Amino acid sequence: MRRAAAILVVPILVVTAWPMAAHAADCSNAGTQSELNDCAYKDFQKADAVLNQVYAKLKARTSAPDAVKRLVEAEKAWIAYRDRECDFETEDSIDGSIRPMELSACYQQKTTARTAELKKQLDCPEGDLTCAH
Repeated sequence: MRRAAAILVVPILVVTAWPMAAHAADCSNAGTQSELNDCAYKDFQKADAVLNQVYAKLKARTSAPDAVKRLVEAEKAWIAYRDRECDFETEDSIDGSIRPMELSACYQQKTTARTAELKKQLDCPEGDLTCAH
């Protein structure tokens, strides 16, 4: 029970970290910090959607139950790493209005890199992990 409560708290904190503007920001012409924050978050959401597609394909292609379990555990650990690393990397702006933008940019960068890692694994013939290195 204790672990389930912790999992539920994280999404609530993430959502409240980026209050969405009443109107959609024109990201090609964002001028206020709020608009910049929203646009950076949208960029992260796009990168996260691509990651989730690649992850789902890799998970579906993985046939051994133990391998699926390891993939799921690795992804959970990677998400925890990403969140903590970005929190550390953006600590200088912890009380600033720019923090949501910096966090989103960090999440987007790390998510794009993780997607590339998973794509390499997805492109390997099943059972040949040497091509992913």
